[in-house]
Amino acid sequence: MFTGVKGRWPFSLLFPVLEPAYVADRIVHAVARRQQQLCIPRAGYAVGIVRLLPVGMLDFLADLLGINSSMETFEQTR
Repeated sequence: MFTGVKGRWPFSLLFPVLEPAYVADRIVHAVARRQQQLCIPRAGYAVGIVRLLPVGMLDFLADLLGINSSMETFEQTR
């Protein structure tokens, strides 16, 4: 939800750039249902499991999927 964000395949398939209206709708729905946790997209729920991997492997995966470089294209707005 930042201007200029770009994902690298396959990161963009697992964690696509989402429209603000969709995210707001999911949040309102979760609050109405008193959900304790909401991960958008659903692949976010796997992050807890992935964090059990050794740090070196996490770094490798983050580089491979483009996670470490995903903010390089953000645009500053005023």
